[in-house]
Amino acid sequence: MRPIAAVRWAARCGYRWIRMPLGLLDDLVLVRACGADAPVRLVFDRALIECDRLAARLLDDPACAARAADLCARSDALRYALARSPRRLQQQSDMWLARHRALFRERQLRSWSPGPQ
Repeated sequence: MRPIAAVRWAARCGYRWIRMPLGLLDDLVLVRACGADAPVRLVFDRALIECDRLAARLLDDPACAARAADLCARSDALRYALARSPRRLQQQSDMWLARHRALFRERQLRSWSPGPQ
């Protein structure tokens, strides 16, 4: 084994030991404490993604690259869902308001129309 390969192997093992508690913190603690869609978790995920990408590049570790890609896909999907949520609420609110306006106008027309005489 060449010396550089031995150093990379030792660094990969060290990174895996460091990364394991951070992954557990992300998957277990932050989900229970803040919720799956909390902004704090998105920030933490972004930090883990950058760490995994750096480790993949420096240590030439395909497992880190795959982990970064998976985490990035999950984080992006969650971020897009959070961005769409206010728009969906606005659409539901607009539909509710339009329905009540229509009911109000119908009642106004009924109360102003002359009855049978």
